[in-house]
Amino acid sequence: MKKKIVSQAKDPKAAYRAIFKYKAKLELWYKKNASWPTDIKIILLTALALVISDKNIAEKLFSNLPSKTEDVKPEIKEHLLEPVFAENTN
Repeated sequence: MKKKIVSQAKDPKAAYRAIFKYKAKLELWYKKNASWPTDIKIILLTALALVISDKNIAEKLFSNLPSKTEDVKPEIKEHLLEPVFAENTN
C-alpha cells in the first residue's frame, strides 16, 4: 500500500513523510502495549488479513491504535493525484 500511495502522489516525499509519521506512532503504540497477548493478536491479525478483506480489522482488535483517519489520511490525501483510500461507509 505504501508503494502505491507514494507512486500516485503529486509530492512523493510529502506522502512518504506522512506514512512515516504514522508508522512511528505505531512503533510507540507497540512499545507501550508490548505483551504476549498483543503479540498473539498481531500474529492472528496477520493470518486473518490473508483471508478477510476487512481493512479495519486491526482497529476492531486493538481499540487504542493510533488513528489513520486523523493522523495520516488527510495529510496523504492532499498529495495524491487520485483517491487511494476507500471511504468508510459505516
